Amino acid sequence: MSTRRSRVARPRSAFLLTPRCEVQTRSGPASCVDTDGGGCTALFVHGVGTSSFLWRHVFAQMEGERRCVAVDLPLHGRTPATVGQDFSLSALAEFVGDLCDAVGLADVDLVANDTGRAVAQILAARQTGRLRTLTLTNCEMHGHVPPSAFLPTVLLARAGLLARSGPRLLRDLSRASTRVYGRL
Repeated sequence: MSTRRSRVARPRSAFLLTPRCEVQTRSGPASCVDTDGGGCTALFVHGVGTSSFLWRHVFAQMEGERRCVAVDLPLHGRTPATVGQDFSLSALAEFVGDLCDAVGLADVDLVANDTGRAVAQILAARQTGRLRTLTLTNCEMHGHVPPSAFLPTVLLARAGLLARSGPRLLRDLSRASTRVYGRL
């Protein structure tokens, strides 16, 4: 016998109405979306170039089943950076741990995507008692950060050329893809 649960359609903007926490942590200011629902807590960490908004559809599917918290890493979403802030993966893992302390998260199911995976793995290794489970999706892996296809972009940025060449690259996206990522 198959059991099917019906899900109530949630308006697209409902995620935007989910309560947002703005807290001060030892690592600096942090912003996160927090459903404050019942059940186990799931903590979501995004990768570079995204934000807590990445998890909006997951939040809709889990509504009423558990508390869902999605952090905005520094310089992403609504979390600003502080002067001299360290953006290393280790420092970002510390930032997520500090957010957990600030909003009272313990025994969490940690879910991470993309570069957030590296952050989550460091957090998991350092704070094993904080986690219940660890789920990693579409991610980078040790020894493969950044992915080789993205390395030319990193090199352009390090040389100070990405911002200058960005507008030209956007005029012809197929040419830009070849120049930035190389021939795939």
